[in-house]
Amino acid sequence: ADAYRAVHYAPDSAAAANTLGTLLQATGNIEAAKLWYARAFHLDKDAWYALNNLCYAAVLTRDAAVNTCQAAVAASPGAKSKLAQNNLALAHLAAGDANSAKQWFRRASEPATASYNYGIAMMATRAYQEATAAFEEALRADPQFTLAAMRARQARLAAHAEDPRP
Repeated sequence: ADAYRAVHYAPDSAAAANTLGTLLQATGNIEAAKLWYARAFHLDKDAWYALNNLCYAAVLTRDAAVNTCQAAVAASPGAKSKLAQNNLALAHLAAGDANSAKQWFRRASEPATASYNYGIAMMATRAYQEATAAFEEALRADPQFTLAAMRARQARLAAHAEDPRP
């Protein structure tokens, strides 16, 4: 209710529109959230965060998100672009382009984290052998990355469960 009041009393506020979008998304109303994110960006072309949120919401709803996410990367300033780059990686993955996803994960973060994030994405798509390789790559980049070791084990077990041949 407070977010709706905010957009009522500040109809030209990109921040208020974006906040309403995030609350709607959090409650599962992603289509309405996308409308508010788009409104926020329409109100303020510097509101890269609203465009980035629109990108992620499009990924969640399996819409064609790559173009929106590319625009979010272009609009985001400096270090903030890492968030948009990560979402662009997810958009490429959702579009079936794992190679581009891997490249964007690498642009978004240091090598161990990039490989880990790619591994998580591969787990989500049930590409367990590729996930295992990504987690192992994360471990090579950072041998102390215990979460990557745990995920590599999970991915190996999941791969074995799907294809138990020795």
